[in-house]
This record gives sequence, C-alpha cells and structure tokens, in this order.
Amino acid sequence: MSQVTEFKQHTTKEIQTLKSIAVKSLAKMYLPEKKMFAFRLRLNGRDHVIEGISRRYTAIALIALASQEKEIISAIIGDDTLESICDNLLNDIEIMPELGEIALTLWAAGMLKHTGYEKNIEKLRNLDKLNFQYSTVEISWALSALTFDSQNVIDMNLAKELSLILMDSYNQTSNIFLQNSTSKGLSFLRSHVSCFADFVYPIQALSFYHKASRDSRAAEIACECAEHMCSLQGDDGQWWWHYDNRTGKVIERFPVYSVHQDSMAPMALFALE
Repeated sequence: MSQVTEFKQHTTKEIQTLKSIAVKSLAKMYLPEKKMFAFRLRLNGRDHVIEGISRRYTAIALIALASQEKEIISAIIGDDTLESICDNLLNDIEIMPELGEIALTLWAAGMLKHTGYEKNIEKLRNLDKLNFQYSTVEISWALSALTFDSQNVIDMNLAKELSLILMDSYNQTSNIFLQNSTSKGLSFLRSHVSCFADFVYPIQALSFYHKASRDSRAAEIACECAEHMCSLQGDDGQWWWHYDNRTGKVIERFPVYSVHQDSMAPMALFALE
C-alpha cells in the first residue's frame, strides 16, 4: 500500500469519526420546541447541560445540513424540516441586531433555496457602508451569502462592494486581515489583534467571490493569506488563536480549539482549492 493511499484511508476514517461526533452532538443540541440550536453543550459531571440558544449557530447548522443526506438530517432534527427552521430564523430577521446573524441567515436560506433568500437580500443592500462598524468576519459572511453559488449571484454589484471592503482590510505586509474592516469600535490595545476566524472566513468568501467574478485580486489575496496561515502552523499542525496583524506573527499559541483544527481550517482551504 502506498503512503498516499494509506493517508487517504486514514483521513477518510478520521472524517467519518468527526462526522459521527457532530451528528450525535447536534442531535442533543437541537431544541424542537424553539426550532433552534443551542449555543453550547457543556459537560457537567456525567451529564450534558444545554446553555442558551443561538441564531448564528442555528444558521451555521442549516448551511452544513443543506448538503447532507435525509438520514443524517432526520437523525438530528427528527420530524422537523430544515425549511421550517429557516422559516423561524427569517421571521426574526427584522429584529436581528447584528450583520453576522443576518448574513448567516441569508446564506442558510440560499443554500436551502428558500423563497425568503432573494426577498431578504435587501437587508444587505441597506447596510450603512460609510459609517459601519462591522467585523471582517461579518463582512466575509455577507459576501459568502451572496456568492456561495457562483452560477446564481443575485446582486454582483453588492458583492463587489463587499469584496472591496474586505480586501481593503487586508494588510499586504503581514498577510493578515484586520479584525475590523475599520478601526472603529476597537481599543488601541486590541486593534493589532486578529484571530483565526480573520484568516478562514475571508479566505472562504474571497474564494467564492473569485469563482463568481473571476476577480484576480480576490484570488491573489486569498492565496497569500492562506499560505501565510499555513506557514504559522505549530510543529504538530496546530492552528493558533491570536495573531499580530502588524507583524504577521502569532501572539497567543493557546488554547488550541478543535473547531479550528477539524472544521474552520479545512473549510477555508477546500474553498480555496
């Protein structure tokens, strides 16, 4: 058996293990009476305790489940449907206080081909782009919500606006995105700190955007950022948490989160591929 074949078999086995854990955990975290997913499942002694609910995590779960088999979906949400959960999110879109919630909800609706997707794109068009205080991650989610399907981008002009905001927040010297697309709302002591999410979500969004628009600058920035992200891995392949967007170096090596290792890094790199 070649090393490549052995590696592929090992990777396939690991993926199936992670997928099994995800399905079992999401089933415990789904709250049918609210048609929402919990914010967190915490181990308390031998028991699992559900803490809070989250529109963001509900939308993220819908984005993931939209491409899964019926058996997996029913194992998690029982007799409910992804569409009815999305209905529940869209009913709240008028009172959502954050761009992140709105963008993820629209992305989920788009993945499910929900009629509320196109109807509510107006929420992104109405963003105050001159006086915004949106994070780089939120802008990335909004761009992904528009361009995840490269063959069906409803508003390419808006996608271009968002891509320019995102690319302008990229430091070409350090190859890292700022945590906020402007310095508004950030203290002087925190303005130089970017986190792992400020790598992965812009890489993913600009990859989607490039595929839809063929914008070469988007591809170049996504590739540069990804190459730098990979160069900063630890000796055992760890993806760290906090980075200095002035120097491009790691600020804080711990903690190492499983979501970074098993989900976010592969997600970004698969999109870029």
